[in-house]
Amino acid sequence: MRIMVKGLFFITALCILQSCHSCKEFAEQFKANSCHFVVKEKSRQFRMILIKGVNIDGKYEEYRTTGDYKIYDAAEPGDTILKILGEAKISLIKKDTTIVTKWICNE
Repeated sequence: MRIMVKGLFFITALCILQSCHSCKEFAEQFKANSCHFVVKEKSRQFRMILIKGVNIDGKYEEYRTTGDYKIYDAAEPGDTILKILGEAKISLIKKDTTIVTKWICNE
């Protein structure tokens, strides 16, 4: 699961940078992923962001994408990342706030 999520987010990010697909194709790829983990650390290299953590089973998971700075800037160790399969949104759940970003296409 970790490798699949990591790979799909990386492919999505790469295609965004190279403009090889339409927004709707990216949205479908985004919907095909899921993750649910407690944030342990985060890093950023140019436009690529990476948030790493551990799921309820104690396994490593990560959220990797380009440009989702709202989630990245707000994420802190102890927060929870939730991406539900089939939905075009991702949530950052904090102790007192939930931040949701949605994938929106203007095509």
